[in-house]
Amino acid sequence: MATQARNRLLMSAVRLGQRDGWSRISVADVLEESGVARRSFYSHFPGGAGELTVAAVEVAADWITSTVEGLTELDSREALDVFVEHWASMLESADFLLGCPVAAAAASRPQHPEAADLAARAFSRWEEIIAKVLVRDGVGEVEAGRLGLFVVASVEGAVVRCIAARSIEPMGVVRDQLRSTLDAALG
Repeated sequence: MATQARNRLLMSAVRLGQRDGWSRISVADVLEESGVARRSFYSHFPGGAGELTVAAVEVAADWITSTVEGLTELDSREALDVFVEHWASMLESADFLLGCPVAAAAASRPQHPEAADLAARAFSRWEEIIAKVLVRDGVGEVEAGRLGLFVVASVEGAVVRCIAARSIEPMGVVRDQLRSTLDAALG
């Protein structure tokens, strides 16, 4: 039961962070979203909203990392297509109201520096995973590292642009440009 309440708090915080940004997270909002009692909240997160934010960003980063790791069995081009489609589907199913919780954490550095540091580490981890796949597929290590960063930055930017446009069209444009770049790198 205690684990269930903690998980509901974390998932509610992730949704709120995706929708409103982490700097706006409040205990009251998380309690309303989760349906968990205030006393239970403080038994799991005695440090309040700041502690919850860090824990929720870590959960979100781990979830996205496992998604990226799950694509490593595919070739680079196919992995890119699946990852982009994953984001496009998520954006559409949320009616363009929920973005990347990790990107939102990076933008919350003034209020939540520890969460922003987690975001930086998560981005680096995703870039490393992508770079390893690219090296496996024949790209040199230095170029693969640069491309890993380029892919993550491009997809994260596309998520924001899709939310602003309320359309997945920007994601398609980014996918096409990334495919061209990957094709050139892979030969």
